[in-house]
Amino acid sequence: MNLQWLEELPQLPRAVRMVIVVAAHIALFAVAYLGAFLIRFDFAFPEHWHAVILSTFPVALASKVLVFAVLRNFNGWWKYVSLHDILELARSLAIAGALFLFVNVFVRVPD
Repeated sequence: MNLQWLEELPQLPRAVRMVIVVAAHIALFAVAYLGAFLIRFDFAFPEHWHAVILSTFPVALASKVLVFAVLRNFNGWWKYVSLHDILELARSLAIAGALFLFVNVFVRVPD
């Protein structure tokens, strides 16, 4: 796969690139979260699950973004991914999942 055209693009300021990277991650997190519910319910959300999905969606996104920011997963080159990077990604997602579980069990008041 020839990606040389990517290297020829003009360099954007670091702040702009960071906003694009974080926005792309948020979009992927959202698709993964909603996709998990779609797969769980055979691509049709039951009516009584709408409130649960809407109330936990911001918590899921916030926990993932917070953990990725603290562990500096938004930095670095994804052009050369190694096993170490995959393990770091798995660690970040496990910590974010644990934070999401903690918030839902101990902090968030059920509706």
